[in-house]
Amino acid sequence: MKRPSFSIIVPTYQRRDLVCETVCALSGIKYQGDVEVLVVVDGSTDGTAAALKKLDCRFPLRVVEQPNRGAGAARNLGARKSRGEILLFLDDDMICEPDIVDQHARSYRSGADAVIGDFTEPAAPSGFLSQVLAKRGDGTLTPFDMFSGQISMRREAFEAVGGFDESFAGNGDWGDFDVGLRLLRDFVVVHNPMAVSHHRGVLTPRAHVRRARTCAAATVRFAAKHPELRSQLIEWTGAARISRKVRLLCKVPVIPPLAAKLTALIAEAALHTPLRSSATLSYLRQVGYTLAYWSTMEREGGL
Repeated sequence: MKRPSFSIIVPTYQRRDLVCETVCALSGIKYQGDVEVLVVVDGSTDGTAAALKKLDCRFPLRVVEQPNRGAGAARNLGARKSRGEILLFLDDDMICEPDIVDQHARSYRSGADAVIGDFTEPAAPSGFLSQVLAKRGDGTLTPFDMFSGQISMRREAFEAVGGFDESFAGNGDWGDFDVGLRLLRDFVVVHNPMAVSHHRGVLTPRAHVRRARTCAAATVRFAAKHPELRSQLIEWTGAARISRKVRLLCKVPVIPPLAAKLTALIAEAALHTPLRSSATLSYLRQVGYTLAYWSTMEREGGL
């Protein structure tokens, strides 16, 4: 059978060295069909575009620039500029196995309209993504499995669902869940565990806290857009399991944000000591994230 053509679309912002390593690794992909690579530089000011243009990539490489509008807008622009039958979206911190395109293509030859693969997290083997991926074993996909860190879809499916909702810019994974929900409603979406990429993004404690705030705001927006998923959201976010003490603390206007910032600063300082891989540091990071997330949820109106 004819092998479908692929456009690999990578949005990036202020991560020049990381995205250059990701693109260089794409040259190791082994696939007998047509492949192109598009990197959409989302308003970076760190010389990303110039560095990418100097790379020697095995496949045609195009660098597209736009003002800083968020990953969703960057993915949509990359899709519009691309030519492939299949759009494969990758995050700029993913190192792909050489057979990743071939694995996605196999799923399409079996009738898929969209495909999600698997990630490993070498720097954080018990991290959030690993926990989510472990739940995919029963073969039942939900919108909360649909991470654009590695997801592909037929061009017709992408256009039919309207691409990524750009209003989720900067708000963590909720733009992914939103497009995933629309794909699952109308198309055949499969999980191919043999399509593997290695996630290298390790957030600093302070960046982790900032992400908690943006994710919380996006959670509320997602809940407002999809009220039919409220019960699943309560379960998925763990809202029902948050202790009464934490709930009361997060209602206080000033203390939770300050406490989250303080725990992040302490955790960041500990990164330069023998405690950097300790359970204490992991606990501090989680405390900071929890306080930032749930206090922001409280401020935004909750679920």
